[in-house]
Amino acid sequence: MLALLFQSPQEEVSHVILDDGSVEKTVRVRLLCKVEWFEGQLTASLPVRGLAVVVKPKSGDGKARVVRVMNVTVGGNMRGFTLTPGVSDQCRRITVSGQLIGDVPIQYTVIGLNAYEIPVIGESFQN
Repeated sequence: MLALLFQSPQEEVSHVILDDGSVEKTVRVRLLCKVEWFEGQLTASLPVRGLAVVVKPKSGDGKARVVRVMNVTVGGNMRGFTLTPGVSDQCRRITVSGQLIGDVPIQYTVIGLNAYEIPVIGESFQN
């Protein structure tokens, strides 16, 4: 998901001063985002709404960072997702076309491989 445009001004819902002096704010956001679903073959620009939790350090020079976005609605459907910044290297999704490897013409999707692992799909031969 990639944020393209804020659709309306952010509305602060609450704020808390943490023990270290930094400020945690909960903000209602409405964005237009480029969304890529599952296999990554289709992308669409969809409205996204939710509650963003951001933390600004005590020092005035530090920028606020997004911790998570909760109760996310994508498009017009209430989804209740929680989004966190970054890319997870623990949950990788790889799609292999069976037709390209001489197997049944179907797509296989393998989830959860580590970065150094590759999917192996096809017949197994035992001696």
